[in-house]
Amino acid sequence: MKRDRKQLENILLGCWEEHEKSRADFEALDDYLYRNYKIPLNLVTDILSLARPIDLISAELLCALANGTYKVFDCPGANPSKFFTDTEIEAVGNMTFEQDGSVDGDLKFTNVLYVRRDHYVTVISSQYLNKLLDNGRIVYRPETQRGTVTRRSGDSIIKKIRINHNHVKHIDEMIRKRQYEPTMLTINVLSDDPDACVYNSRNRSLSVKKGVEVDMTDGLHRAYGTIKALINNPDIDQPWILCVTHWPIARAKSYIRQEDYKTPLSPEVRASMDQNDIATQIVTSFNEAPQNEMQGRIATDTRSVSERSAHTLFSVVLDGVRNGFKPKYQKDIPIIADYLVKFYNELVPLIQDKNDLMHYGLFYGYTLLAAYYYEGGTPLDTLSEVVNKLNENPLKKSGRNIKTLTLKLQQTVKEWIENAVV
Repeated sequence: MKRDRKQLENILLGCWEEHEKSRADFEALDDYLYRNYKIPLNLVTDILSLARPIDLISAELLCALANGTYKVFDCPGANPSKFFTDTEIEAVGNMTFEQDGSVDGDLKFTNVLYVRRDHYVTVISSQYLNKLLDNGRIVYRPETQRGTVTRRSGDSIIKKIRINHNHVKHIDEMIRKRQYEPTMLTINVLSDDPDACVYNSRNRSLSVKKGVEVDMTDGLHRAYGTIKALINNPDIDQPWILCVTHWPIARAKSYIRQEDYKTPLSPEVRASMDQNDIATQIVTSFNEAPQNEMQGRIATDTRSVSERSAHTLFSVVLDGVRNGFKPKYQKDIPIIADYLVKFYNELVPLIQDKNDLMHYGLFYGYTLLAAYYYEGGTPLDTLSEVVNKLNENPLKKSGRNIKTLTLKLQQTVKEWIENAVV
């Protein structure tokens, strides 16, 4: 694509909203899309209702929808040539988008664990999850998920799914690196019919009747990340634990509220737990090293800092290591961690009786200073000269209990250190 697809998505949604009340217009669009691309009827209606998230459809299908909208609705903004290359448009012209018939009938899951009458658990592959989403067998219902966000596109008001694209990008990257552990996704068979979902205890299979709505109630970001990962590697091995429930909408909503009460990790704890990150491993090793002035004094909670049982926060030292040492290799972990022990064993006795210099945010600057000494091979016995130049705490106006060491405050601390070194 030549431009960000989100621009095209908003244009299409806005144009469809303008024509939504005209049944004849939508029938003409459906007819064009089916005749030229074998796109299933009512796909655009499903996208507008958010049953099929526009973010999840392929770039090729998006191009076909843009071409149909441009020609049938005379919508100049949807002209595919503005977003796709001639080669991409030509390739889409030779494609058809008929749904995979393998999931048209009853849905069947095997090796299913029975939890209770309306609750079942099994395992599925990313490929099968993608097939269910792509064929509209699993849909998005705002009432039982994260709701929607409303935006203006021209004269139209469009609704889009509430999604954090940074989270999706992170999940995509983790899956592609084979570092994402299988977690549980939840789908709900939304029906009052007791026979809509049938469990066979003999062969441990579960059948969901054809035509019954199946909503994704937990796992939308992971589904998005999976689809993006599959674009890069269709054969990727990423299984998922799948929970299948059979609830009416009121109970599905109650489940979402229940899930919302999960206690999220604090940013500090989250930072300290990413042991795939080299800088994180360095700070962890440094904090745990024996014969160390900083042993156990790098906390993952702000209370320890405010009560002075810890000197600083994990994220503060972590940012200092990342921005100062810039570690790249596994071999850097013990070398830099050992150096930090030696550096802080010299530094802490020089500053611990000076309250102004023990502000937790200043340890970002001290770690940058450690990197400066490390790279230059500067003798540690010269630290006292630098400390003598560190007079007034530059963060004093912010108070000891500032909640976040922002990039602006980091820059303030960095300049404070640099002025003392010069």
